[in-house]
Amino acid sequence: MKNLFSHLPAIVFFPLILVTFLTICYGQSNTRSEITLLSFNVWGGGKNVSDGQSKVLNAVLTSGADIVGISEATAGIGNLLADKLGWYRYVTNDNDIISRFPIKQTWNSTKGVGATIEIENGKIIAVKAVHLNYTPYGPYRACLDGASVGQIINEETSSGRMGEMNAALNSIDTYLKNGTPTFLMGDLNTPSHLDWISSTAINHCGYIVQWPVTKAVEDSGMVDSYREAYPNPEVSPGITWSPIYRTYVYGNGKPEPLDRIDFIYFSGDSVRMHNSEIFTVGTPEQIPNHWHNEWPSDHSAVVSSFSIETGAEIRGIPEAKFYASTPVIMQGNSISYTDISTNNPTSWSWIFEGGTPAASTVQNPNVTYLTARNYTVKLVATNAKGSDTTTVMGLITVRSGIGLVDVFTDRTIYNRDESITVSFSNGPGNPKDWIGIYKAGDVPGSTPSTLWLYVNGNQSATDSIKNGKVTFTTGLHTEGNYWVGLFEDDGYNLLKADSFKVKEGQPRAITDKNTYNIGDSITVSFKNGPQNPTDWIGIYKVGDIPGPTPSTLWLYVNGTQSATDSIGIGKVTFIQGLSNAGMYWTGFFENDGYAILDSVSFTVSNATDIETRHNDVQIPKILTLHNYPNPFNPVSTISYSIPRSEMVTLKVYDALGRTVATLVDEIRHQGSYEVHFDGNNLASGIYLCRITMGNETLTRKMLLMK
Repeated sequence: MKNLFSHLPAIVFFPLILVTFLTICYGQSNTRSEITLLSFNVWGGGKNVSDGQSKVLNAVLTSGADIVGISEATAGIGNLLADKLGWYRYVTNDNDIISRFPIKQTWNSTKGVGATIEIENGKIIAVKAVHLNYTPYGPYRACLDGASVGQIINEETSSGRMGEMNAALNSIDTYLKNGTPTFLMGDLNTPSHLDWISSTAINHCGYIVQWPVTKAVEDSGMVDSYREAYPNPEVSPGITWSPIYRTYVYGNGKPEPLDRIDFIYFSGDSVRMHNSEIFTVGTPEQIPNHWHNEWPSDHSAVVSSFSIETGAEIRGIPEAKFYASTPVIMQGNSISYTDISTNNPTSWSWIFEGGTPAASTVQNPNVTYLTARNYTVKLVATNAKGSDTTTVMGLITVRSGIGLVDVFTDRTIYNRDESITVSFSNGPGNPKDWIGIYKAGDVPGSTPSTLWLYVNGNQSATDSIKNGKVTFTTGLHTEGNYWVGLFEDDGYNLLKADSFKVKEGQPRAITDKNTYNIGDSITVSFKNGPQNPTDWIGIYKVGDIPGPTPSTLWLYVNGTQSATDSIGIGKVTFIQGLSNAGMYWTGFFENDGYAILDSVSFTVSNATDIETRHNDVQIPKILTLHNYPNPFNPVSTISYSIPRSEMVTLKVYDALGRTVATLVDEIRHQGSYEVHFDGNNLASGIYLCRITMGNETLTRKMLLMK
C-alpha cells in the first residue's frame, strides 16, 4: 500500500522533526477507493495573512485532499475554493464542506453541517464538519486560571460544546448504526481525553482530564484518526493550537497552552485508515509577525487518508493532483509545480496561462511569469488505464512591485495612546494612496479601518508621494494585535502590510547606575505612571518595609517634596546621595501610598566588599542574596552575586520546607544576577529563598502579602 503523503516535505508537519509516516497495510484490492480528508480551520476565511485566500487554496492542493471540512468559513471562502477547483460544495456561514466527488444530501446541526457524498462506483459516505463553541476554553481554565477538574468538565457542558457534539452525533447516528463509511471532522475547541493522561500531565500543567466531548465521540464508535496512527501522546502530541502562538507568553509569565483540538474521526465496516498527520505549509512566524506567513491559519490542520470498499472494480486511472511552491509572486519570478497525482501516471500535460513555458510535459516543471495578473493552471495526468484533468482557476497571482513596495511601523509593540509612525516606499504615487490600521482579523472594505491617513499624512489628499512616512499621533487606546497596510488610490487593493501590537505600558523605574559611591547623586527615571501629583519615588535599604519603615530618601515625581504637577514620565535626582554603603532599592509609589508600581535595586559601595578591574567592571568577592520589595505582591526580584564560577541552585520554600519554585539550577559564572519570583498562585505568608553555591548557603525570608 503506497504512502499517500509521500509528496509532502517534512517541514509541513508538526512537531518540526523528521517523522516516519505510519502506513497501516492491508491486502491489496482493486475494489477499494482511496480518499484523503482535510480538517482545516482557515482563520476568518483566510483573511488574517497577506493573500490568505490564495494561500488557503494552495494549502488544500498541497494536502492532496479530496474532501475538506472548513471551520471559520467566512468571507466566502467555501464558494471561492469550490469555484477555483471546480468542486462540489455545501456552504454555510461558519462550516463548509467542499468535495472533488458529488455531494448528494445535506443537513445542519448546531455548529455543524453534514453531507452524503458519492465516491467511486456509486459508494455513499457520510461527512460531518463541526466548529464548536470556543469559550470557556478548557486549557486556559486549567493552565491560566487554575480551575478544578470538576469545574473544567462542567464547563464543557455550560459552554455548549457537549450539546453541539451530541447534536452532531445524533445527525449521523443512522449512518453510524448501519455501517456507512462516516467521517466527523473539525475544530472542536477542546482537547482529547486520549491526550490528557497521567503520563502527559507534566505537559498539561499537572492536569488529568477525561474531556467529555471527545469521549462522547469515542463512545459513539468513531475512531480518532491521528491517535490511531500515533497512539503515544507523549511522543506524538499532535499540536494543532497553535503554530503561531508556540512562543507566546502572557503578562503574568505563563505560556500559551498548546494542544490538539482539531480532529478527523472515522467509522464504518469497510473503512481502512492509511495515514494521519498534522499539517502546515512552511514554518509560520509567530504572532504578531504572522502577516506574511505562507500558512494562512492560526491552527494546524489534520490530513488523513483512507480506503473504502466499493464492491466493484476501480478503474485505476489517475487523479490529477498538484500544488505550487507559492501562489503569489512578483512579475519576472518563477514558480515550481509538484505533481502528486494518484495511481502512478506515466505522462503529464501541463498548460500554464500566461507562463513561460506555456505548456510542459515534465512531471514537476518550473514556470516564469512576466505580466501582473491572475492565471489558471491545468494538468492532465495519464496512465495505461486513462486520463484525469484538474484545472485550478486563478491559482497564481502575479504582482507588479511585490517585493518592492514596503510598509513598516517604527516599532513592533506600542503602549496605549503612543504615537505610531508608519514608513512606506515604492508606492504607486497616487495622491489618494493611503495608510490604514486595522485590528487583527478585520477585513478592509467589510470593516472600517481603526485609523487612516493619506500618504501626505492627513485626511485630505494632495501630493503624489511614493516614499515617505505618516504619524498617527493619537496612537491606539485599545490593547490587542493590529496590522497596517498601504492601499492604492482610495480603494482596498492592499499593496503591503505589517503587523504590530498595542499593550498597556507597565510603570517602570530605573536608576542611572547599578553601583554608586557614597555621596554620589542618584537619578531615578520613571515612565507609564498613573500621573497623580503625589506619586513618589522612595529609596529604602534592602529588607526595609515601606510604611512601617521610613524611606531613606524620597521625592515626589516633580523632583521636590511639594506635590504640584501630574507627571507620568520623567526623572528625579537625589543630589546628596547616600552616606552609608550597602544594598538599596528604589520604588515607584502611587498617590502618597505604599502601592509599589515598580522597583529596582542598586548598591552603594565603600570599596570594601568588591574589587575593581582596570575597566571598572566590579567583581563580587562574596556570595550575596537579597530580594526586593519585601513584603511583595505578587512579584519579588531576587538579586544574588557569585564570586566564582560554580554550580548554583536557587530555590524558594514554603514555611513547611516544601519546594515551591526552583529558579536556578545550573553553573553560573562570576557576576551579579537577578531573577523574578512570581507568587501569583501562592497563598500569603512567609517563604524562604535559599541559594547554594558549592558548600556555601544563604537564606532570606520573604513575606508575600496579598
